[in-house]
Amino acid sequence: AGGARVVPVDYRKSRAEIQELLGQLNGLYIPGDAKDTFDNPQYTDVVMTALDWVQTHNMEEGNHFPVVGNSYGMLSMLKSQMRSDDHFKELSGEQVHEALQQNLLQHP
Repeated sequence: AGGARVVPVDYRKSRAEIQELLGQLNGLYIPGDAKDTFDNPQYTDVVMTALDWVQTHNMEEGNHFPVVGNSYGMLSMLKSQMRSDDHFKELSGEQVHEALQQNLLQHP
């Protein structure tokens, strides 16, 4: 009768270790506190590994594994599914606090 427990996922672990850990969790939160993770190819690769695992898991009847990405975490999720990051560009100073439309040009 305990509350939810937060388990950190170390993106520096091997692909097999990440997949094994995901099998023990009931959801994934991808934080977006720092741009450093968004610019890190190893981090993006682990996000892609996690999303691939989740897609396979969620295709099974009765399974649901939620994933939430916040700020740069959401951008890392998008980046992990793209062939190149040419679609990303820096925002100007006045755009930082505006709601901006996102257009996904490929199937998520």
